[in-house]
Amino acid sequence: MKVELPGQSKSLGAIDSGECFSFAREGVTSVGMKVDWLGADAVAVLWSASNDWTVPRLIASTTLAGSNIHSLPGAVFVASADPMDIRAGASREDYVPGFLIKTSRGQMLIAVRGLEQKHGVSVIDVETGKSDGIASDNLTLFTSWRIAAKVLDKYETVCSFPNRKGNENLYGPR
Repeated sequence: MKVELPGQSKSLGAIDSGECFSFAREGVTSVGMKVDWLGADAVAVLWSASNDWTVPRLIASTTLAGSNIHSLPGAVFVASADPMDIRAGASREDYVPGFLIKTSRGQMLIAVRGLEQKHGVSVIDVETGKSDGIASDNLTLFTSWRIAAKVLDKYETVCSFPNRKGNENLYGPR
C-alpha cells in the first residue's frame, strides 16, 4: 500500500492534472493545481503569499523550474455555505477569476486569468484539471471557497479565496 503525506516532495511530471500542490518560488509559497490548458501542461495558481498573484491565474509550467513542489493528496475544494457568497441563477457573463462555478449539470469549475491578458478568463474543471467552456446559463457562483486536505484523520484548510488572512492559511512549514 502506498501512503502519501501532505508536503511530500514531487516533480511536476509526477502530478496528475487536477491535483493540487504547494510550491515555493523565490521564497514565496503558493498553492497550485496542474491543468491541461488547450492540450498543454500549465499551472493554475490558486493562492499565493505574493502580491503578484492575487487572484487565481494560469502560469506556464516552465515557470516552476527549480521550485520546491510538495503534494497535497486528497485536497478538495470546499465552497462557502454563507448565503452572501452564493449567487444562484447566474449567467455565463457573471463570473470573474477566483469564482468557483457549479453548472446546471453539477460540474464544478474554477475561473482563472489566462496565461496572457489576451487570453481573458479561462475555466478549469476542478476534478480533471482540463480547460472547459460553459455551455449554458443557470450557474451557481461561489465567491468564496477554500482548499482542504486530509491530514491523518481530519481535514485542514490549506488556503482560501479570497485571501483574508495572508500566510496564516497555509498549514505547516514548507
